[in-house]
Amino acid sequence: MNIKKYSKEERKGIMKNLQKKLNTDTVAFLGYNRYSTYERYQVQLENGSTTWMSKYKLFDEEGNQIPLARDYIGIFSFVKGVATVCIRQNTKIIETETGTKFTQDRKDGMIDINGNELLPCDFDSVSCKLDGFVEIIKNGIKKATNVNEIISGKFNWDTANKWD
Repeated sequence: MNIKKYSKEERKGIMKNLQKKLNTDTVAFLGYNRYSTYERYQVQLENGSTTWMSKYKLFDEEGNQIPLARDYIGIFSFVKGVATVCIRQNTKIIETETGTKFTQDRKDGMIDINGNELLPCDFDSVSCKLDGFVEIIKNGIKKATNVNEIISGKFNWDTANKWD
């Protein structure tokens, strides 16, 4: 992977240009010359209440949008060429004695710098460490792999090593 290195000042300039081009002040640098921003939109829930949600978008340093397989509520920093992404499921607003409570099930997955989904958003937690170690949790069970296994498409939850 041959990624051009920019200085901190150059990155600030890129971010300023992206903010202007995209007409937003929510641009974040994610590493690997990738930037994100998000759109806010209102949704109506099953109980009739409404809430605000966010949908993240991915861009290169020129401001070209990188297509994503689906809408994500979060894209986190790239580590070893991959980033954890997440979606919401089962969003609810519950009225309690102490007020309104917002609940959701967050599910994590993983993408590469080109926006390709490497792991579907089926997991409770996905975390790639700086050394390439990846910890994945599903239904309270921890498993481990390395980033190369995920990038190559060889990761299989059923045969992955348990991690305690």
